[in-house]
Amino acid sequence: MRKILLLSALLFSFFACSKKTIPSTTTNNLTQYALMDTKATIGFNLAKTKCTSCHSFHQPYNYAKEKWDKVLPVMYKKAKMTDTTQQQQIAYFIYNNLNKPGADLPFSK
Repeated sequence: MRKILLLSALLFSFFACSKKTIPSTTTNNLTQYALMDTKATIGFNLAKTKCTSCHSFHQPYNYAKEKWDKVLPVMYKKAKMTDTTQQQQIAYFIYNNLNKPGADLPFSK
C-alpha cells in the first residue's frame, strides 16, 4: 500500500510540474493592428482575400517598408489587381502595421 501511495505522489508531482499549454484566442488579434479607420480595415480584408488566394498571409511586419515597396507592385500584377484604389488600401494597411503587434493575424492558406 505504501508503494502505491509513493508512486501516486511521484506521478502527481511529475504532472503537476509539467509545462501547461494555454490555448490562444484570436478574438482580439485584430484590435492590436492599426485598424482604426475604414480604409485600413478594407485594406486588411482585401489582403486577406486577394493575397491568401495564392499563398499564406504574410504579416506586415515580416518585411521592411523598402521590401514591401518592391514586392507589392509585383504581387498586384500576379493577382491581376488593376484597381489602384484597392492597391492603395492594401498598401495603407501594410504600411500602417509595420511594427509587430502582440499576436499574429490568424489568416493563412
